[in-house]
Amino acid sequence: MREMCYHCYLPKLSCLCSSLKPFQTNTKFVILIHPKELKKEKAGTGKLTKVSLLNSEMIDGVDFTEDTRVNELISDPNHFPMLLYPGEESFNLSENQFNPSMLEDKKLVVFILDGTWPCAKKMLKLSKNLQALPRLSFTPDRPSEFLIKQQPHKDCLSTIECAFQLIEALNKAQFEKTTEQENLLVIFRQMRDFYIQCASDPNRTGYRRKNYTLPTERKVTEKKRRLFYEHFPENEPKNKIE
Repeated sequence: MREMCYHCYLPKLSCLCSSLKPFQTNTKFVILIHPKELKKEKAGTGKLTKVSLLNSEMIDGVDFTEDTRVNELISDPNHFPMLLYPGEESFNLSENQFNPSMLEDKKLVVFILDGTWPCAKKMLKLSKNLQALPRLSFTPDRPSEFLIKQQPHKDCLSTIECAFQLIEALNKAQFEKTTEQENLLVIFRQMRDFYIQCASDPNRTGYRRKNYTLPTERKVTEKKRRLFYEHFPENEPKNKIE
């Protein structure tokens, strides 16, 4: 059994702690991680996000309706809690639908669901308190760089890339004034490149012993595609040719 680093949550062989540069934000980020995602030994970008953002915390679970800590954060009168979730009902930062004056001097607290699409869907479906939150979104300005994962849609991002682009959008909307968000991408790329290198090394043992292909060379399965459109039917093309 491989030894784990319980700070960056990666196997000690691929520990990234020496490269971590945590930074402060005005916004508080709460990463709600599905237990299946929490148990993953590799490529857990939600866990890397948590250790990179000083003003953040991570809570594991599936149904957060009765979760004491989540409800404390939501009910705090000094907080303005929102759920990061795209869709027509969300306030899109990229389209100037949300600005600092709307906070009424409260602290912005953003909840982020960390899990696969089916897991995230279940978390939201079961969590009545999260369903009641106003939703926040942004329009991605670049595709995912997570080459070792197949995304069901061009706008899908890993959790750490999502946090990076969200902070970029918060900066533009004047909620944030940080210049250190690039630290998120630096540590993410280092982790990604490590696993790409491992896969291409014929002398390494493991479940994967071949190079990763580029996302453009892979076919998105109909199952993954349908899962995405079940979440966001407004993004489904009117014709079936994309």
